[in-house]
Amino acid sequence: MSKRKWKPDKQLKASYEEAKKIIKDAMLNKNLVLFVGAGVSKNSGMPLWSEAVDQIAKAVGVDPKKFDNLKIPQFYYNDRGKKEYTQFMKQIFRYGDVLKPCEIHNQIVDFDLDTIITTNYDNLIEQAFQNRNQVIQPICQDSDLSYAQPGKELIKTHGDFEHDNFVLKEDDYLNYSENFKLIENYVKSLVGSKVILFIGYSFSDPDTKQIFTWVKNTLKDDAQRAYMLEVGQNFDRNVEQYYRNLGVNVIFTKSWFRDLHSPSNNLENALDLILRDTEDPIESIYDDFKPFANFKYVYTKYVAQVLREHNISVESGQIYVENYLDKSQKEAAQRLVKQIFSNKSNSTKVSFIQSIIKKSGIDYYQKDNQVQEIDKPSDEENWVRAVLDFDFMKLTDLRNTYEIKINSDDPEQSMKLAAIDYYLEDYVGSYNYLQRASWQYYRQKKLPQYFISQVNLKYDSQLAKINSNEKLCKELDKRNEVNLDQTFESLPLVERNRMKFLRELSSFSISYSLFERIYVRGKKTLDEANSLFWATTGQPAYKVLRSDIKDFFYYEFYNNILLDHYKENTAIFHMYMRTILSAVATPTRASNIHGISSYNITPESLEWFDIFIMLRFTSDPQELRKILDQYDLASIKIDEEARKYLYNIIPNLVTDNKQGNRIYSKNLFWQLICLCGYIKIDQEVFESLLVGIDKLTDFKVFDRHWREIDCLLIAANQESLLSKKTKEIIKNILKKDLEQIAKENDPSSHEKLTQQLLECSDKVDISFTSEIKALIDNKK
Repeated sequence: MSKRKWKPDKQLKASYEEAKKIIKDAMLNKNLVLFVGAGVSKNSGMPLWSEAVDQIAKAVGVDPKKFDNLKIPQFYYNDRGKKEYTQFMKQIFRYGDVLKPCEIHNQIVDFDLDTIITTNYDNLIEQAFQNRNQVIQPICQDSDLSYAQPGKELIKTHGDFEHDNFVLKEDDYLNYSENFKLIENYVKSLVGSKVILFIGYSFSDPDTKQIFTWVKNTLKDDAQRAYMLEVGQNFDRNVEQYYRNLGVNVIFTKSWFRDLHSPSNNLENALDLILRDTEDPIESIYDDFKPFANFKYVYTKYVAQVLREHNISVESGQIYVENYLDKSQKEAAQRLVKQIFSNKSNSTKVSFIQSIIKKSGIDYYQKDNQVQEIDKPSDEENWVRAVLDFDFMKLTDLRNTYEIKINSDDPEQSMKLAAIDYYLEDYVGSYNYLQRASWQYYRQKKLPQYFISQVNLKYDSQLAKINSNEKLCKELDKRNEVNLDQTFESLPLVERNRMKFLRELSSFSISYSLFERIYVRGKKTLDEANSLFWATTGQPAYKVLRSDIKDFFYYEFYNNILLDHYKENTAIFHMYMRTILSAVATPTRASNIHGISSYNITPESLEWFDIFIMLRFTSDPQELRKILDQYDLASIKIDEEARKYLYNIIPNLVTDNKQGNRIYSKNLFWQLICLCGYIKIDQEVFESLLVGIDKLTDFKVFDRHWREIDCLLIAANQESLLSKKTKEIIKNILKKDLEQIAKENDPSSHEKLTQQLLECSDKVDISFTSEIKALIDNKK
């Protein structure tokens, strides 16, 4: 007759798995306390409580089934007196025998807990720690608590033989509160504040009822439940409910996994399940991704780190499984990729994992040797687009709207307003909103965002000093002294372990590591631009470089990490600018020798993002021109998206925005004029730029920006962009220039610009008014 296959109750097993997760989290967070009973030392040769009582009952000559377990030791004490009682108990509990810790004792050490409580008299736990070269302080009597040092501690609630205060007979239990007053109160405080896991106890142990009564009286109905591993009995609904009413959830291990061993080995297996990282990979990835739940964009590096734990690689924005893995690893990783990107999955955790990946720089995944594109949301907040388009007027209007609608309980709104004020260079306003957001995040326990707000407050406080009064300046100086390492260390341990990435922000190590990577990528980009290749594999280096820069920028920008003005970050963008400009300025070359074609690898054109970076991370036209002049930039191409971007931002930079950041927008406009003198623009963009020049030009502007205008007009002339549509605009600009010359004692400061304007006028056949002719004659 065949054995019926064992099947666990699915609902019960799911409940136990959730309990395991709670216990594991408490362990990682140093919030778990083990309560260790006699069953733990069974494999080391120590008796169980029932076995000890049987020996005492035999010596007394009574039937153990007819008396309470506490009375039997009391009978022996009453009959024989203290000396013989103590000697006999030492014999039964093997005091003085050389015993060795078993595997369960070693597992207790593996839990790495600050506090362990035991009702055992032996010193096997201390030995296990000593064998691992670790120190644990035994607390066996009230006076030990007074002299306890910081570190791991073992609370022996029932004393031990060394101190002759072991608790066993009925009188000991009746007088316990008097003899162990401090220890009892300390243990009750632990029960009320920690997650308690009972191991090595059975329902017949007298300790169980006493301890569980403490739990019930301490925890009440609304506090954290304790847990007990029951390894000897089958699941019993009535027993489960009884102990649940005492505040203890009993885990019957025979219903959790198949019992093929003795109770001691079963306990060993149960502890191993808690200690081992055997959870479902989806569960593991979900837990690791949870800190990013409220992020608008997730740095690809952090997604890759999590997936790498499961043998899934990320490179150049694509998820794939490496071929070097052994067969079982490769198949498991491939199954996991399919599971993550399954369209049929109803799992909320799978959906969450997908959402995190979609918020990163990963665009593709490999499935069945085919590359699949990841569908990503395209929605973008208005204020985000306004920043990217340098639309300061719209940004100001949005700020005013958001301020009216701001909710006192919404930290996202506060952080958004802090970011808007930052980009409008209202640093005091930004600082005030950051303080508000930080408090709101703290109250709502949104710890990653809270820490980011603290980073912003520390590093942006010095910007706010620019327009601050003396009182606020003192406050800002104090803020700058805040120790972010201490702030991070104050977070719960589990959160710290999962949010180590936040330390990279506070120390700028995220920037330092990227700078090093960009340097290496940059060298490879230039090597590819200056060498000939007959075959290539993988993405061109310049694409990987651009992807890395976008990934970093979007991570900080979309998550309102307001640190882009610091040199640690600006240095990264300057290196990128120089590299991409050098590569795009390198002519395309090809060769064919003996029928083998070879070619260099260069970017064909600049993208809109490149233009944004050049405008955002240079302070004025002079700095940008210094960068551009290092390269042979004869009409660099831009792609169609970049052309549209230029056309869209020109009106924003020209707009006389009295409520917005007028000075900043004007500087940006002249930076844009400077840039457009080096790149290949079309007729539409050129005309829009001329309109802007005409609108912004005054009698003093030529002294500051004649070089930018001159460079633009030379490029336009070379590209045949001068047309009859532009003649009236050029005529107005020339008239202003000549009027300025007439007022100057030394007109040579912008002689080149005047000459260029005159050449343009001749080219488009401009007919001058008598006023302009008079000015020209006067100049001559």
